[in-house]
Amino acid sequence: GECSVAVAEALLFDQDKVDVATDWEDHLDRLGPSSLLWVDFGEPEESALQHLVRTVDLDDACVERLLSTENRPYLGDFGSYIHATAFAPGGHDQTAHFARVDCLVSKHWVVTVHREPVPVFDDFRERAGSGSGHTGKLDGLEFLAVLLEWVLNAYFQAFDEVKDALGELDTRVMESGLDDAEAELRR
Repeated sequence: GECSVAVAEALLFDQDKVDVATDWEDHLDRLGPSSLLWVDFGEPEESALQHLVRTVDLDDACVERLLSTENRPYLGDFGSYIHATAFAPGGHDQTAHFARVDCLVSKHWVVTVHREPVPVFDDFRERAGSGSGHTGKLDGLEFLAVLLEWVLNAYFQAFDEVKDALGELDTRVMESGLDDAEAELRR
């Protein structure tokens, strides 16, 4: 499906309730033991990232990593939060590629930043928005583990789609010959 992420979308999980947090910054100082805030920055502009940096008071090394274009996994511990970089199946189309996702994780908030669509986040947000279960009782690292489990499942789904496409290709090659196979393999 297509991603519909705005610059920043936030969900506030409070025990077994979930609400869209339009002014997510206002909730940071009021998060209790059974609440968790997830802020997802999809395709953010520079000003949105600078606002995030000021609001959450990010360490310079974290900011440098956040603004870099380096495409490799990363894990940094900054005391009150960690910064992890992961990769998720990304994009709108059938082209296989990976979207870099920076995850900033504190005890009661999680911020995700990605510069291209991550469809699995839309799926997760839609499911979570219909009822959080006990998500508010999770801490940031537990929430991140759940989110990354969804990402892992998206990989399995992508592998299944490749397997199905290869099966269809195999059938077409046997029916139509090698010239068609080369064009299909390039696709």
